[in-house]
Amino acid sequence: MFELLQQTLIEFYRQVRTEHCRGLTAAEIRSILLQLTMAIDVLHTEGYAHRDIKPENVLLERNMESNSLTVKLVDFGLTKKLNNGQNTNYIATRWYRAPELLLSLPYRANVDMFALGCLMAELYSGREVFRGVSSVDQLSEVCNWLGTPTHENWP
Repeated sequence: MFELLQQTLIEFYRQVRTEHCRGLTAAEIRSILLQLTMAIDVLHTEGYAHRDIKPENVLLERNMESNSLTVKLVDFGLTKKLNNGQNTNYIATRWYRAPELLLSLPYRANVDMFALGCLMAELYSGREVFRGVSSVDQLSEVCNWLGTPTHENWP
């Protein structure tokens, strides 16, 4: 039997903005971040990367009595066991892709943490951080904000 969760993170965010004319509070973002980090840690400990962390793949439920959020990471269709030196041609929704994925370079589990950082910044700011219309444009957006990847700052 599957549990029925109320909504995706993006639906929750839009509802909060509509009903309360505000974004998520720092406490709500912190709660979401903590629960997602724990879920990602379990995957990484087992040697897997989710590779598609985005608002649509985060489901949640609000407990009205305790005013708490229960967060679940879902959609493991792109999850893959990690081996050294992997590379890929396509993984993850473009706006949340780490630079190594955009460049089809070998990657590690840290690609999930990049996506999580993008997601948290989006919840805080109310808009996607990097909104490229193609992989090349996306990489340009990332480099404009974070600088050009070099051997010294590459993960």
